[in-house]
Amino acid sequence: MDVEHVEDTPLIQFRQAEQRGPGMTSNDALVITALLANYEVGRIFIDLGSLVDILFSKAYDQMQLGDVPLKVINTSLCGFVGEVVHSRGMISLPLTLGETPLGMAHVLKFLVVDIPSAYNVILGRPTLNAFQAVVSTYHMIIKFLVNGGVGFMVTQGGIKADPANKGHPRNGTPTNINELIVKQVKGEYEAKEKSMIRYLQQTEELKMKFKSFKLQQIPRGDMAKQTTSLSWPAL
Repeated sequence: MDVEHVEDTPLIQFRQAEQRGPGMTSNDALVITALLANYEVGRIFIDLGSLVDILFSKAYDQMQLGDVPLKVINTSLCGFVGEVVHSRGMISLPLTLGETPLGMAHVLKFLVVDIPSAYNVILGRPTLNAFQAVVSTYHMIIKFLVNGGVGFMVTQGGIKADPANKGHPRNGTPTNINELIVKQVKGEYEAKEKSMIRYLQQTEELKMKFKSFKLQQIPRGDMAKQTTSLSWPAL
């Protein structure tokens, strides 16, 4: 007699009680606010059909990410009506979804595109797969597995539900790669990406060589300009 193997992985499910907000319908755009690099960014559109993650040029310029290299690549995108859109390049940035202790961060690759848009960022299938996320367009909720539980993001029902969101740094969750590594070593976040797992393993090996140690994040030299509260009507 064969016995089916049952894993203790938490179950992602959507309940009828998890209703949409007032005035929202299941046909509204999936729009969230999340932490990207060192900023809380609004007007992030979840596109289930997109093969790439996109950071629009206006938001990129306002984030002042001069210390993060923009890799120039010869890649173009095909728009909704068949027009060809050329990218400025590709950039790797940490994206955090959810709140501690059910928050998770991944370093993702974004194409920077210089075209007008009502949104700041488009998150496509690469992000959803990285977070092992499941989206319910009916409930307007995104759920993902993290730290033995289920994290979630409630969407905002389209652009009208996110008026004049101000982009600004935020404390308490990882907003850059260095902070992400520190929180993973402390056990506050779960390392899942291969590069993050490698960093964590190397740190654990170093810990064994010391009787005691103090773990401290050292900010980048010009981090001060990025940690100043900014008011951006577009973010």
